[in-house]
Amino acid sequence: MNTKGTEAKPGIARTPTAEKPASKPPMQWNLPRHFEPGIPLAVLRERRKEVQRRLSERGVLVLYSAGEKTHSGSVSFPFRQDSDFYYLTGLEIFPSRLVITGEKMVLFSDQPDPEKEIWEGLRPSHEELRELCPVDAVYSLSDYEEQLAALLRGRSRLYYSFGQNAAQDHEILSKLDFMIRRGRAGQSGPTGVFHTQVLLHEMRMIKSAYEIEQMLETASITAEAHRAIQAAVRPGMFEYELEALILQTFRRHDASWAYPSIVASGVNACILHYVENRRCIEEGDLILVDAGAAKANINSDVTRTFPASGRFTPEQRAVHDAVSRAHDAALKKTIVGSSMDESNSAAIEVLVDFLIDEKILLESRDACLEEELYKPFYMHRTGHFIGYDVHDVGAYYGGQEWIEAETGPRRFRAGMVCTVEPGLYFSPGLSESRHFGGIGIRTEDDVLVTATEPRILTTGIPRSADEIEEFIKRSRA
Repeated sequence: MNTKGTEAKPGIARTPTAEKPASKPPMQWNLPRHFEPGIPLAVLRERRKEVQRRLSERGVLVLYSAGEKTHSGSVSFPFRQDSDFYYLTGLEIFPSRLVITGEKMVLFSDQPDPEKEIWEGLRPSHEELRELCPVDAVYSLSDYEEQLAALLRGRSRLYYSFGQNAAQDHEILSKLDFMIRRGRAGQSGPTGVFHTQVLLHEMRMIKSAYEIEQMLETASITAEAHRAIQAAVRPGMFEYELEALILQTFRRHDASWAYPSIVASGVNACILHYVENRRCIEEGDLILVDAGAAKANINSDVTRTFPASGRFTPEQRAVHDAVSRAHDAALKKTIVGSSMDESNSAAIEVLVDFLIDEKILLESRDACLEEELYKPFYMHRTGHFIGYDVHDVGAYYGGQEWIEAETGPRRFRAGMVCTVEPGLYFSPGLSESRHFGGIGIRTEDDVLVTATEPRILTTGIPRSADEIEEFIKRSRA
């Protein structure tokens, strides 16, 4: 193709032009512009109302959206919105800013660029953003500095997630410093800066009916994926084949993974965060699979351990049964008025009894517990909060001024959701492992604390050794 059409050909005179041709108008999408709210407006309005109640008249909350993260060269990782920003807006746009005072909620985001939309897809306009989330006004990012000063003026407390982004910290602190130095001219701003967790994370810790409904959906998708791999597993498969089946199930339901799936066969199960997923599964192996779906930024987190052959060996079953008993003991403590510490202790006591019975720990029960002699075989805690983050926000201990009337371990309240995930890991390098060497087992569920009894959200996945063997047997019939 000739790309030099603007050059004059020899012997041919170029016709002079009187004026430069008009520039071409920007390319435009002709697709209908329709955007669905990521979170129902009614839910967002309730959250805004509660934030403003907590802010009172003189507080101000500033949130930044997540940014683009580079994978390699010009390739970016899939965008994942900042959880706090999403919780209050339901928006997946970036870069953006959100400022909330006791009276108003203001969003800062640039108008769509028609040419950029051709490459990256449609982006809501300011008018459309006002329909998607309960903001009073939307400004361009170029207006942020001026508008921020006005929104900070006269406020006494600023809530902001400092320490996460140096450029954002500089932007906020420079503005505060300027306003404080201009205080005599009536420009004074907040003199107290508090982390967002003081305000927003306490809200996020208690799940609403809407969030529980969303968590049940991700749990259902996760359950389907776990059933699929238990039905499909065969010796001779590779770990990544099961990982692929997990991801296929998630994507079929418009979900993604909440975290990289752990598919750990054989001794790999003794590596807590094993993610290579490359080993060939052998006859006699156990496979520990820790995998959870995420949809609308709500996460699930589930672990099951099952035999490649379809049947546990006596040693494998003994360990699996001990972990199941620990799971049950921890679950009984996942109730209103108890605590994560009590749930953890209940599981550990069961595991220690098993290790003593098997002559793996030789000291007294009290010594094993007090000196944590079980740590080579059980080195993590039994649970964590889960929600918009896999390891979700919320303080596990009281004593901070923003936690009302609590000291020591945080007491469970109705609406909290946490994991229950005891395990036992017998690394081949431990001489005490004996005939359990190479066995790694963990059983994990997501549990809602209610006013009556714990409610397992991640139902529908075989859990006990008998249930797992029966399910695999029926799947292969």
